[in-house]
Amino acid sequence: MPLEPENFVSLWPALQEKLSDYLGQEIDWKEYPSGRVYELFNLELPTSQVHNALHDVYSLAATIQHLEAEGIRILEEVGNISKKCKAA
Repeated sequence: MPLEPENFVSLWPALQEKLSDYLGQEIDWKEYPSGRVYELFNLELPTSQVHNALHDVYSLAATIQHLEAEGIRILEEVGNISKKCKAA
């Protein structure tokens, strides 16, 4: 079942690496946690409440969609991380 906890992986390592490469600077998760990462690209979200789980999902999704549109493959990398975790 896809929603089993053992299928969960963090998007942050892949996202942080790709963001840092794309922007040419190290991105600190303390400054740009999942609920604020969309701000790096001035993206609009339907919510504005940081530290809200749904807002965090919107922020991550908007950022990933933006990067994927720019040709930066985040979801492929996360899939590779997930496979490595399951193999360990």
